[in-house]
Amino acid sequence: MLTDLGQVGRWLEDTGLTVGQLDREWMAQFRSARHEAGQRRIPGPRAMVPLLTYLVVADLAGWHPSNMRVSLSRLRGKGRAGAAVSSRGEVWRLMRQDDLIGEITIEDADGPWLSGRFVAGPAFPDLEPLFQQELALLDTLDEEYERWETIYDKITRVVRLVAPHGPVAGFLLHVQDGEAWFRWSNESFAEE
Repeated sequence: MLTDLGQVGRWLEDTGLTVGQLDREWMAQFRSARHEAGQRRIPGPRAMVPLLTYLVVADLAGWHPSNMRVSLSRLRGKGRAGAAVSSRGEVWRLMRQDDLIGEITIEDADGPWLSGRFVAGPAFPDLEPLFQQELALLDTLDEEYERWETIYDKITRVVRLVAPHGPVAGFLLHVQDGEAWFRWSNESFAEE
């Protein structure tokens, strides 16, 4: 992610843009420019979500332009992000009321994102199809944002993320193949 951030920074300097002007169209132009410059490893739309989220969380970007379809307020943590205070080996729980969906043992923290091993609990099989649909739709987020949001809303209506210190108010979570990665906030990510 740091390499991508550096490339975006150099590209912004070359084009005379500011971080606050970034939107999906500019990010597509960034990707095109990297390709034309001969770069082989160019972050795709899905890979850019953590970078854009980081820029927002770090308050390096203060945008909400009308042509930005992804609701950055949904991804933006207004409270303290968890990566700075979470440590390797902590166990976070996913709950549906009193039923255990699964446990995440933290193995890595990268910016606002935490990731780790996911061990499914008894309530996971009921929700696994939603997590699979959500991840599949991330690859086509530009075209199918509304579908992704509908699926993700279904997840957040029934899933609670519980940190070692207690439940968190807002989170963006992905679960796949025994792994989970997420970011969280002490305040809800609800639309402003």
